[in-house]
This record gives sequence, structure tokens and C-alpha cells, in this order.
Amino acid sequence: CFESYCIEISRNCITIKAGDTEGIRRGIFYLEDLILESEGPFLTQTVIKRSPWIKNRISRCFFGPIKRPPFNRDELMDDVDYYPDEYLNRLAHEGINILWLTVEFRDICKTDLVPEYGKDSEKRLEKLKRTVDKCRRYGIKTFIFCIEPRIWGPDDPLLLNHPEAAGARSGNDICFCPFSEVSQQYLYEAVRSIFLRVPKLGGIISITHGERTTSCLSSVPATSEAEVNCPRCSKKEKGEILEATHKPILRAMHEVNPDAQFISWLYMPQVIPTAKWKYTIPAKLPKDTVVVFNFESGGEKKQLGKIRIGADYWQSYVGPSHRFIGMAQAAGKAGIKMGAKIQVGCSHEVATIPFVPVPTVLWKKYKAMYDLKVTTVIQSWYFGNYPGIMNKTAGELAFEDSVKTGDKEDDMKFTLQHDRFLHRLAKVEWGKYAGKVVEAWKYFYKAYANYPMDVAFQYYGPMHDGVVWPLYLFPVHKPLAPTWKLDFPASGDSIGECMISFTLEEAIILCKEMVNYWKKGVELLKEIQPHFKNDPERLKDIAVAEALGIQFESGLNILMFYDLRDQILHNYTSSHDYTFNQNYTSNLNNTSIQNYAHNQKYTCNSNYTSGQTDTNSLMEKMRFLNEMEFIVKYEIDRSLQMVELCKFDSRLGFHSEAEGYKYFPEKLLWRVKQLEYLLKEEFPRMRKFIESGSQEDVERLTTPLNAPVYKCSDLAPAKAKTFEWSAKVDGKILYVNVICNAKISNTDGGNSIIDDSIDGIIEDYIIEDRLFLHIKAGDLGYPYNFSLDLKTPELRNTANDSQRTVRRAYTDIYIGFPIDCYYELKRTEKKIIAGFEIDLEKMPGFRGQSAFAISIVRNLRTRKEVIEDKWAGENPHIRHRLCLSNYNPESMGRLELK
Repeated sequence: CFESYCIEISRNCITIKAGDTEGIRRGIFYLEDLILESEGPFLTQTVIKRSPWIKNRISRCFFGPIKRPPFNRDELMDDVDYYPDEYLNRLAHEGINILWLTVEFRDICKTDLVPEYGKDSEKRLEKLKRTVDKCRRYGIKTFIFCIEPRIWGPDDPLLLNHPEAAGARSGNDICFCPFSEVSQQYLYEAVRSIFLRVPKLGGIISITHGERTTSCLSSVPATSEAEVNCPRCSKKEKGEILEATHKPILRAMHEVNPDAQFISWLYMPQVIPTAKWKYTIPAKLPKDTVVVFNFESGGEKKQLGKIRIGADYWQSYVGPSHRFIGMAQAAGKAGIKMGAKIQVGCSHEVATIPFVPVPTVLWKKYKAMYDLKVTTVIQSWYFGNYPGIMNKTAGELAFEDSVKTGDKEDDMKFTLQHDRFLHRLAKVEWGKYAGKVVEAWKYFYKAYANYPMDVAFQYYGPMHDGVVWPLYLFPVHKPLAPTWKLDFPASGDSIGECMISFTLEEAIILCKEMVNYWKKGVELLKEIQPHFKNDPERLKDIAVAEALGIQFESGLNILMFYDLRDQILHNYTSSHDYTFNQNYTSNLNNTSIQNYAHNQKYTCNSNYTSGQTDTNSLMEKMRFLNEMEFIVKYEIDRSLQMVELCKFDSRLGFHSEAEGYKYFPEKLLWRVKQLEYLLKEEFPRMRKFIESGSQEDVERLTTPLNAPVYKCSDLAPAKAKTFEWSAKVDGKILYVNVICNAKISNTDGGNSIIDDSIDGIIEDYIIEDRLFLHIKAGDLGYPYNFSLDLKTPELRNTANDSQRTVRRAYTDIYIGFPIDCYYELKRTEKKIIAGFEIDLEKMPGFRGQSAFAISIVRNLRTRKEVIEDKWAGENPHIRHRLCLSNYNPESMGRLELK
């Protein structure tokens, strides 16, 4: 077996035996660890035999360019060496045997079919070859990562030269159809051209469904059971479409390098259920394909008595999901090798540190992988790959026999085999203090298990860089920034954007548990810190744990700050108290921040009542305001402490996918100034406002002040230029009706007008007509983002009032629970009517608010111009933010429900 080895330790010598060079290499590395963990200059006489059951252990350079916006840097086009010798040596010691880097066929492939491709292919392939050769010296293969085959729009030379390569449509994208001679020839020649120039290339990883449009199979979302809308592919089974793309790729690479591997990654990260057809794919794939599937996506976890569903990648959730189990079983039945996509070092929960030290998570994941016959692991996306204890854990588990037997695992149980493995792992670096470190790791695991399992909390929450979030005492309704991006403004106060399946109260409860357990682990490491004063690596490990504790605590404080603010604005009282207890002493010198101790009752729950006396209400608001003031002071101290940690460890704050630092000393100090301004100016202003203003004045702050207001009690509808709308509440259901004028003319001095009094206008004058409705429960709400095509073929130009579309449920692939929200369209001769039904009690963030934030936008494109009509503030649409769509929380109107 490749990489297997035997170590014979006798009285007089140590012998390492293996059938290949890599076995000897792994044997030497393991012997080094045995010596490091020994209590003295001796080893036990024994014979050790080890073989890897995870054959492919795939990672990525943590600081390599990702070839994506906004920087679009290509590591094959610069002169930077991203693989220094000592870095590769470290990765090899940690068990990594494959690294991947990103390419696009149009950049590196030179073929007769598409001579326009590969403009700088010589330069790219030459650097790729140098990288491959250098990594091979350390027993590490290089794979190229791509999302292929792909057609790059209607002007793609491949499509212009060979239109038969075009297949189904997926939105505005054109899919690549593999069922033509040209398509087969293109794939074969493209891949062969790469391997001829770089014959030692280890293989290809391609996302063959999901992430981007590739073959015609991409036209069918993972959540749909629809047929492929391609005249050729529609006659094939879905797995046959991928088979047709894989065969020429495999043939081309194997002609040059018979050992090269092709990994077909099916990326299906949705929260909502995915289609059954995915399980039919492995049976159709070529037998030498390795199929990879996300280990955690769609996973279910009970938190606070409710089932939560995870999307994308989750480190804090053990898994596997039922979705992964089904795919592994299908692959096993088909005789296809199975791979898992996980995040070893860190994931979207928090990716601004080198790694999260929770080796227990990997123990439990790998034990499940063995049972499912997984042999390949992609250990990271762009982040989660920094060298350290988590990489080392994964590398050891790939050879570990104890995961193959022993007690069945559950999420919170620590078995004897687990404890022994962690102790061996810790002893290599921590020596006689290994027991204390293992105890700390267990606390970290217990803490991390409380991370709210909500994709929005990963994507937009405060755990990555809350230490540099400004805080807003007066609402400004600013959006949250994606956690993996640098080119967005600092996150604002629309805190509900980071919670879909959790209430703010639930998130606070879980984060408080996370903070408390994490503190216990850090305290254990701080106890042994003096014994490692001359060991910078271990001191940095302790600093990473301390930084994570600060980030988690800062995230918790942000949630509590906005919960308290909301209670002030809505005059809430709570039926449930819990203690927010922080006895904190700063260890920073020469700062202007005093030490604080705090032990008060902090209230928040969804069972709110109004009707307090004015005096009690005022006292309660002032108490909440005092709590918020303490949080701000405490956060100043947190940011200043993080400044010192950043100076000690430059890795802190770096996010590999963002390709830069989410926090750093200068930004931390900027936040300190912002918070000091809050204390000096904003808190006195808020106290005066509360004392002098009416509750109505205070509550009006919950939506933008400069935006229009509509009351459900209004007799007349609200009007925009091309539509009008009204709303009413019946029981727990909110009804919104939007009536759009259907006719357009170009007679108003060259400016388009739409008017139901215009007759005889050609219907085709309007090319596109789309209606957007965005609504949420104020700053605590996660938005519903409706997008309706008013030109849908279901609606015909008719005078029949009964002409309407089917009543449909509103779906969001990131909302994994029933929300009882519906919409439908109706068409008359002169009107298009959109009706919406929203269950108030199931809206994310709803806790009895009397007003919502809402914006309605109608975008039309005629033969001459684009028209944006709106009922909202200025700029109702901003840059797209993935699951948050492109709504703008700063430009929403106010819908008063009473």
C-alpha cells in the first residue's frame, strides 16, 4: 500500500521499512514525533505498522491568490514563490500529500479548436511546472482546481467557432453540452495540452455541479427534480451528462500520466432539501473518477430544542449530514471512490485566525468517514488550511487505527480511544503538560458546539471581526458586510441579517455558552503559559486561543447591545431573566481604559408586553442604556487587548478568501475612537431623547427617518409612478397587494410613462418587467426578498379577471423551515396585480413589532431605456450580497401594521 511503513525499534537500532519513498518519508516523520513525545532519550522496543486509509489528503496554500474578484490575482502570472521550502516541509510533516491551485481552461489551454484561448498559457504552464516539481520534492502532488467545462457568455470563442457546444440555458448563462464531437474533442485536447506541458501534474479537481455553470446538468438546480432543457441532454440520464464530460478528461490525462486522478466535486450546499437524482450520479460515472461531496451541507443539529439545518461548510458541526451518507452509499454501491469536503483548520464560523483548536471535531468526523469508506478528503476551501494542530490532527487520523474500532461516538461523548489519541497528539508539542492541554481542547470543543448553526450567522455575523465593528446607539440601518470580503464598508446595525433560523435571544444564549466554555479552556492554557516562555510556537497557540475568546465575546456583546437597543426602541419588558456576569480585569498597561466588573440581570426574551407606567418605562430604558454603556466600555478594552495580540502574532485577522486582514491594529484603534465618541456624545444625547421624547418618537427610529410611511389603516393606497400598493393585517397574516399598470407609452416628451388609460400600445414594447418586494421585521429581521417576473408566459394579455398564476410558496434556499409565505400574480387588460401573504409569527426577527421595513421596486426595460420605479428611499438596491440579495436596509420605507 502506497505510503505504508513499518518501524522496528530494537535495543540496538531503529529500522524503517516501506515499499516506496513516501512510506519512508512518513515513517521518518512519525519517528520524529515518537522521539518528541518521549519522556527522555529512549523509545519503547516495539514494531509499529501504519497504512493510510485516507489516501488523498488535499489542502491549499493559505496565502495563495484565489483568482476571484475583487483582486483577480492569478498565482501563475506573478513571480512570487508561494511554496517556500520550509512551508512545504511543514505541510509534509502534517500529512498533506496534495495541494490545489486555481486555473481556467481559457487561460492555460491551447487547442486547434479554440486558438483564441491560452494567450499567456506558456507563462502560466511554466510556473505550474515549477510548482509541481518543487512540491514533489516533499512528497506533495499538485492538482489544478477548476469549474469546467464552461462557456464564458455569448461571445466566447468556443461558442462562436463551434455553436454546437452550446446546450441548455441557466438564467443568462449558456451551458456546455458534452454530446457533440466538437465538445468531446475540445475537452480531450484542452486537458491533454495541460498534461503534455506538465506531465507530473497530479490531477484535476473540478466542481462539476454547483458554484458556477458548467455542463447542461447545471441548468437543473440541486433542489429541483426538473428535466434538463437541452435537446440532446434531455434524452439522457443526469449522470450520463457528467459521464460524457468526465470521459475525455480522464482519457487525456491518463495518456500522459496514468497515475493522475480526476476528482468530480458535486457542490450542493443548500439548506432546503436537494433532489433525489443526485444519488443516481455515481452509478453513471467512469470507475476511475473520485466523487467528492460536502460532508456537512444539509446537516441537522438540535440547538435549544429545535432542529437547525446547516448549509455550506461547518467545522463546529460534526456530521455527516444524511445527504452525505446517501451519496457515500450510492458511491459504494457503484464502485466509485468517495471523498469528503470538510474544513480542517477553520470554516465560515470564524476564519480570521489560523485555526480553531478543536481536534475532537476531526476525531469524530474521521471516525464517521471511515465507516462510510471515504478515501479522499479535501481539507479546505480558500481558508482553513494554515499549518498547525488541526492540520496535524487530520494527518495523523489518516493513518490512525483506533478510529476504525471502539465505542460509537456521539456529539458530546469523549471515548477512551479519543482521549488517548488527543494525549499522544498533545504530548509531541506540550510534553508533560499534555493532559492540561487536552482538557482545554475539550472545553473548546464544548464551546464551539454552541456556535449557532445558521448560514447567515457564518456569512454576516460578528464572530470573524466584531472587534472592529462600530456600534450604533441611534439606528442607522446600515447593512452587514460579507465576512469573506474586504471591499464592503464596515458592518452596520442591521443585526437581523445574520440570523435566519434563530431569534436574537436564542443566539445570545448559545453565544454566552460558547464564551463561558471557551474562557475555561483559555484559563487552563494561561496556567501553563509561564512554562513555555522560550517556546514562541506554543505561546502563539495560546494567543490564538485567547484571540478567539475575545472574538467570541465581542460577538456576544454586539448581539446584546442591539437587543438592548431594540428593547429601548420598542418599550419592551421581558418575562425571562438571565445573568450576564463578567468579572474582568484588564491585563493591558498604559491604556486609558479602567477595569470593569459587572454582575447584573440582563433581560431578553420574546415574550414582550407593553403598558408599563411612564415612570417604570423610563427607569427600565435608563437601565438598558446603562447596560449598553458598559458593553461599549468593555468593547474598548477588548479591541485594545486585540491590538497587543495582533502585534504578537501577525496571523491574527487574516482571512485567506478575503486575501487580506479583516482586523489589524490600526483598524482596531479606529474602532476604539468610534466607541469613545459614542460614550462622549451619543449616550448623553440618547438620555435626553428618552427623557424628553414620546414613545412614538423613540419607536420611529426603528426604520429610516427619511423614507415614506404607509399605515395599514390608511384608506388610500400608497402610490409610485407605475404602481400602487396597500396592506392589511388579518389575524397573524399580513396581506400586501401591488397593482402595476401594464401599458407603456413614449409620448411624454421622450420620457416613458405607464398609464392604464393608454390604449392600443404594442405589448412587446416592454422587454423585461420585474417586481421586487423586500420586507423585514426592522433591524432584527432577516429580509424576505421577492422577485417576480411580470412578463411570465403564465400571464396573457386578457380582459378576463380570472387570469392568474398558481399561488406559490415563497422559497429561499437558505431558509430551511416552514414560513407559510405565498405570492401570486393576476392579469387584467390594464393591470398586473401581485398579491403576497406573510405569516407574521414565522418571520425571522419578529417579536411583536408594530412596524416593518419595506421597499417595493419595479424595474422595466423597454426597447429604448431602463426604468426603475420604487416605493422606498433613494438607492433601494445595492451590491448583491448572496443570500441577502441586493436590498438596501438604509432605503426602506415604513409599514405600520396598525
